[in-house]
Amino acid sequence: MATPSFKPNLPPLLPDAELAGLLNSILHATEAEERRGAEAAVVLALGNRANLPGLVRLLCGEGEGEGPSAGVRQLAAVLLRKRIFSFWAVLDASERTALKAVVLRRLGEEPVRAVRLALAHVVGRLAKADGRWGELAGAIHAAATGDARADMRELAMVLVHSLAEVFAGAPGLGEVAAGAVLRGLADAEAGVQRAAVKAAVALLPSLEDDAAAHGGLLRELLPLTVGLLQANARDPTRASLCRGLFELLEVVTEALSPKKNAGQLVELARGLLAVMEDRSTTASVRDGCGIALEELAARRPKFVVSHNLLQPLVDACVRMMAEDATIALPENNLDDPDEDDKDPNNDMDDDEDEDDMEAARSPCMIGGYLLSGLADKIPSKPFTAALLPFISAISDSSNNTNNSQPTHPFERKACALAMAALAEGSPAFLRRRVGTVLDLACRFLADEDATPREAAAFALRYFAEHLQPEILTHHSLLIPLLRDLLAKESGDLVRRRLAEALDTLCENLEEELEPYVVELMPVIVGALHHNTNDPHNSGGVSLETQTALCGVISSIAATKCPAFLPFAGPLLELFQQPLAQTAPATLALRAQATETAGIVGAAMGKAAFAPYVELFMPRIRENLSLGSAVLREHSFGFLSNLCEILQGDFMPYLDDALAAALHAIEEDTAIYTNRHPLAKGDMPLVLEDDFENRGGLNSHGHPADDEVKSGEEEAEDEEEEADAAEEIHMRVRTADIEEKSSALYCIGVFAEVLRGEFGESRVGRCWDGLSPLEGHFHPNVRGNAMVAGAKLLRASHGGAEVVPSQTEDTLSPRTRGLLNDFVHHVLLRTMQEEPEKEVFIAACEAMEGVVKFFGPQCFPFGPDALVRECVEGLRQRKACLLADEDASSTSSEDPDDDGDELFRAVDDAPAGTSSWREVISPQDVLRGVYLPEDHNEALDAIVEVLEALAGAYGGAFLPYAAYLFPLLGLYGDPQRRPAEDLVMATGSFAGLLLALGAGAAGAHFEAARALAFGVLRGSDDSAARGNSCYLLRVLVESCPERFLEPLGESSASFSSFSSSSSSLSMVEETLRALWEVVSGGAVAEIPQAVDNAVSAACSLVRCLPPGVVPREEILPSLLPLIPMRLEKAENANALATLVFLLSAEAEGTARAAWLPGMVGCIARVVAARGVDEAEKATLLQAGVRSFIARQPQAWQQACAVAELDGDQQEALRSSGVLCM
Repeated sequence: MATPSFKPNLPPLLPDAELAGLLNSILHATEAEERRGAEAAVVLALGNRANLPGLVRLLCGEGEGEGPSAGVRQLAAVLLRKRIFSFWAVLDASERTALKAVVLRRLGEEPVRAVRLALAHVVGRLAKADGRWGELAGAIHAAATGDARADMRELAMVLVHSLAEVFAGAPGLGEVAAGAVLRGLADAEAGVQRAAVKAAVALLPSLEDDAAAHGGLLRELLPLTVGLLQANARDPTRASLCRGLFELLEVVTEALSPKKNAGQLVELARGLLAVMEDRSTTASVRDGCGIALEELAARRPKFVVSHNLLQPLVDACVRMMAEDATIALPENNLDDPDEDDKDPNNDMDDDEDEDDMEAARSPCMIGGYLLSGLADKIPSKPFTAALLPFISAISDSSNNTNNSQPTHPFERKACALAMAALAEGSPAFLRRRVGTVLDLACRFLADEDATPREAAAFALRYFAEHLQPEILTHHSLLIPLLRDLLAKESGDLVRRRLAEALDTLCENLEEELEPYVVELMPVIVGALHHNTNDPHNSGGVSLETQTALCGVISSIAATKCPAFLPFAGPLLELFQQPLAQTAPATLALRAQATETAGIVGAAMGKAAFAPYVELFMPRIRENLSLGSAVLREHSFGFLSNLCEILQGDFMPYLDDALAAALHAIEEDTAIYTNRHPLAKGDMPLVLEDDFENRGGLNSHGHPADDEVKSGEEEAEDEEEEADAAEEIHMRVRTADIEEKSSALYCIGVFAEVLRGEFGESRVGRCWDGLSPLEGHFHPNVRGNAMVAGAKLLRASHGGAEVVPSQTEDTLSPRTRGLLNDFVHHVLLRTMQEEPEKEVFIAACEAMEGVVKFFGPQCFPFGPDALVRECVEGLRQRKACLLADEDASSTSSEDPDDDGDELFRAVDDAPAGTSSWREVISPQDVLRGVYLPEDHNEALDAIVEVLEALAGAYGGAFLPYAAYLFPLLGLYGDPQRRPAEDLVMATGSFAGLLLALGAGAAGAHFEAARALAFGVLRGSDDSAARGNSCYLLRVLVESCPERFLEPLGESSASFSSFSSSSSSLSMVEETLRALWEVVSGGAVAEIPQAVDNAVSAACSLVRCLPPGVVPREEILPSLLPLIPMRLEKAENANALATLVFLLSAEAEGTARAAWLPGMVGCIARVVAARGVDEAEKATLLQAGVRSFIARQPQAWQQACAVAELDGDQQEALRSSGVLCM
């Protein structure tokens, strides 16, 4: 082709032979100096566009003499691609036609695959520059349909992949490309099929604006893709093809409408189920089917239920879970926390038909993960109905000793795992049946086969996590059982699961754990002294099980109970051994021992742990330098605990610890891979980047005249850079994410503990490090960054308390700037836009912390914007709440998008509107609200923010109550809402009333009372009933006079309390309801609910006149229930009532019936470790001693007849109030 004319004074033209020689030197020079000289010469020469045709001639083999080598041709293509747009811009129409013709011809003739791909990349850029290239489309169609060479048919698919958006934008070409792809999918060659799959993935979304082409391709793709999957599922050599098919199915599924394409979606699900359940299918394909079905259920949960797909899915899951003995991922993946460190760049080529990119999951885990996904996304009622028959059948069979056909151990294992999934997906259902659940679990724990025992222990961990608080009331059964099993179990895998279950239980039992510590700790410590790497060795404990046992120690130490302290010092000595290990297999144990040591230190206290600090710090520094993410993660946990232990004495370690934490969060540890097909023809050379940095240079080293770019040329260059063939895949190790999260937590702890000592400069350094994380790809990192940011703000303010003015700015300019930016540009924006529930919850947690600390200073102009976000959240209109719903649901009950319309009216309000409350009335917030079937944890975070705001603003927040309480009422309907919603609604209603004061309680008394009694009458959930009692207590203390109003005729009776009046008073109704909770009634109440009922009864006794509340009848039954078992916060209210009953204000009351019981109650309070010492002192001084001073004889007589044990007598004697 002709050489276009260019401006003078440019680098000279190079003959083709000389240019080829330079390229050859770049490729083959053995001396670095020679190669760098050749690179510099090429960069200089290509600054003159007149030399670009030489690259074309070399690429097309048109140079003089013997043709250039394949390497030179490939490098010529790479360099031409970099400059093709600027080259294209100076060609006239005939030159452009000639260039396209010669390149297209060469593409069909080039024999070397790498060169073809590099040349195809050039063709792709030419097509994008041309906008429409009919000859190229024709060539692709001809190659796909008629070329006998498989590599050319594959190349046609690669070009469709690269040019999908070009074909989509040109009328008629989309259908040509779609036809070529369909032919490629039907090709007999696997390489062509793989390329066609990639092309289809790129082409289908690009054709959305071309209805005919898109619809036609979509109709053909689904059956063809499923057919290909079924045909290749059993062939291990076609694993990479099947991986591509799963990616294509994801794109196809997203494009299908559940309304218009319901039949196709059902057939897809059934096809995937059939492939997944076929035991002859390769492991990786079965795994892929499970993932695809989980994605379908996550995206379209209502569709799965309404089209009767749920039961087949659940049945398939439990059958797969009963196929083998496994429970967790292969042990070698679990055991090595840095497994992903090995060969990070060994990314698999799609052309290599390996069976798996990574170890395939076992059939049990495929089914288990799918079942867990269903538990998370499918509404709890249909999920429970689908899974329960399997559990019941296995349970009945295993309980029948005369069963002639006993179940297989794998079936019993699957039953235990199914119960774990049910605990995750429908906890409220199992919480009401926790006794039955534990009975079955105990049977499996006693199974003669190790597999059901391991599964039962695994399930217990799920029960302990999800069935709270009911399961914690069974600690007298569970802790001794797990302790004894741990001591006698011979299977190490079972021991590990037992340790994990014990860890979760101990973590949540708090002081209830103390009676078991003395007998539990020797079993754990004894196991730590054994060591074997054989998981089936019956004589020793593997490193992994020792790691789990360290976790148990952490949970026990976190209670800080006195019974643990004798074990603390010996444990720290014992940890020295794992902390000295450096072998890869030992790092997980070393990491856990590191963090456990910090928690043990916190239990010991500063003085006792101080001698050990310098023993551990060298190990921590070594941990941070060993290159292990899991070691660094747990070292940050140790440093967090150390800071809390040492307080200001941590300063010598602070800067080094901060530097390590900031390095961890700033380092990009992700592995990026370009999997675009054309990337295989690329040659990553330094000189490619030189074009961007140096441009064309004249002989004096200055920019050439024609390189002074116009705006159009700059735009072309930007387009050139953006048009690189890239399909970037990112791989991130879980350990790296956990490390960043731990580092962020660590920074937050440092700031929160040290506050003013942390210093403004450190706040600035950390703030700069955290700011880029707002856009981090992983939700855990984004969420933890916001929580840490809230703590940094407190450190920025310093050690002084914030002046909570609602009218004046009381903050320093620096803190004010950070606070405004953080609240409005980070937290509020996240609450408005964030689709990830975990991140939204973290934003709410950070907002709650900031509001509690800074109070009204957070919002100088009022909290209007934040309350709006919370109202939208309670209306289920936040992105993270809508993300859980199927946007394309077929249900006719789905609402229109009224929520957006509601607040859009605010956005469209005339200028001068100061608040959305001027546009929206309290009645409007209920319009168009549709509540999904299940509870969403994001709601709990929202109401926590509202309670923090109410606490900060007090009565000034009252105008918002009219908007919030009706919404909370929607969640408090026991006939329509799940138990978790009832707990949230009653608890939040009470918290808001308490913060807003008596005025709010009076204004919303009837709504609050109706909510409380509605739940007490209509729900059997003990936690919700307990919160209802708490709500009644708030009403009693805020509006006692309202309880004197009559309710009307009633003949009902309540325990021993009877009324001589023909009408039942509100007090009597309240007492009846409270005593049903206290006595247990028809519901097995949790201790927290009983404590709340007792506290509410105390408030009735204290706040209402004695003639209304029959104290002589109530107190003998009420006093034995004080102090509280678990709700320690309610002790203050109970003790205030005791002080009142002993005061002069209560004189005249017939005390003889209950005063001996009062003596015993006070003795228990004084002896109780869980009661605050200051509250005890107040009771003794203002209550007991004051009463003794007035009525010493009555007290002496009461002490004489009171039934006191030795400890109680000693408690009163040591307090100086025992008079006998």
